[in-house]
Amino acid sequence: GVCGNPQTKEIRVVECADCEVPVVCPTNIAVTATPELIQVNETTTFTATADLNGNSPTFNWTVSAGEIVSGQGTNAIVVRATEGLGGQSITATGTLGNIDPSCQNTASATVQVGETPVAKVVDEYGKLKPNDEKARLDTFAVELQNNPNARGLIIAYGTGRNPARNAQARIAFALRYLTQTRGIDAGRIDTVDGGASSAERTQLYVVPAGATAPTPTPTPTPQ
Repeated sequence: GVCGNPQTKEIRVVECADCEVPVVCPTNIAVTATPELIQVNETTTFTATADLNGNSPTFNWTVSAGEIVSGQGTNAIVVRATEGLGGQSITATGTLGNIDPSCQNTASATVQVGETPVAKVVDEYGKLKPNDEKARLDTFAVELQNNPNARGLIIAYGTGRNPARNAQARIAFALRYLTQTRGIDAGRIDTVDGGASSAERTQLYVVPAGATAPTPTPTPTPQ
């Protein structure tokens, strides 16, 4: 049986003008960088992560130094360490947009840029007896053996009526001794005719990977 009288009523649903819609923010916002140590002209990737909790944020990036190569407007950017940043750091900050203003919206990460390698002068000498020069070249060979990723550089400055021939003769002597006696790979040694000089000079450098090779510094010859 049916208890009571069945009734049909209309229920009106209206928006509550005074009600507050709960704010749901992204949480656990973080930025990571891979790798965390780079060299000048190398790149690293900064990536923003978060629990979005139903949000659809936009992404904007700023960097304290370096250059954003790609990814602006996405959750990951590639950043290059530009010239002059050796020994410094790069901080990237990711900012989430299109979320409630009350929400936390930024996070950062920092990478270190290694010191820019520089060429090292191992020795510089003038005219020597052959055995004395070989002793200098022995030290040069040891430096190259201890730095297998570096290159050797010989700069010779010539004198006399034919300074170029003079310089080439001393370069040939040094190369022959280093490769045939000390076993240094000839492909690791660069040579430069430094030009005419007031006195015979030979400069021996070890140039690490990424370092700029020195340029000749000839001295004026008497007129």
